[in-house]
Amino acid sequence: MPESPRAMALAASALIALLGWSAAAVASPGESQRSAAVDAVLACRGIDEPSRQLDCFRKAADGLYDQQAGGKLVVIDKDKVAAAKRGLFGFGGAPAQPTVKAPEIKQVTVKLVSLSDRGDGRLVFSFDDGSTWRETEPAPIGHALRPGQSVVIERGVLGGYFLDVSDRIAVRVARDRGA
Repeated sequence: MPESPRAMALAASALIALLGWSAAAVASPGESQRSAAVDAVLACRGIDEPSRQLDCFRKAADGLYDQQAGGKLVVIDKDKVAAAKRGLFGFGGAPAQPTVKAPEIKQVTVKLVSLSDRGDGRLVFSFDDGSTWRETEPAPIGHALRPGQSVVIERGVLGGYFLDVSDRIAVRVARDRGA
């Protein structure tokens, strides 16, 4: 940890900025939820005397470290939350609380890696993001798809999903849980 007062002040400012975002972004529906350790850091901002403020920040940072090391405090990066939501697209269900406010994903664009016939006239699609989707209703679209081709999978109005092959061809699909 930096030892000069200027370095400590810069580190504390960065910590406050990070924690301020985290505290605002993590919330249960209808209420703000913030850790006492975060409140302790934010309270240090109100101390005018530099050496007392520095001591306050050091103690608060130690408290944050202890809570994070003990698994009681998690700082969430918004980009990682968005990536996790994208990875869960198609599985449905509500995310566990507390949630991070991130845009709802209504569709994903992926590249087809492979497709195979299940033997019942329905296809299974594997994509470059590692996901696997299957047709829920047989449709003659195999001729319209080639590996490397980009497709859009979008959420339907009533909760289903559609694989859009082109502006004229779409089939109902479901995400395979094994992938």
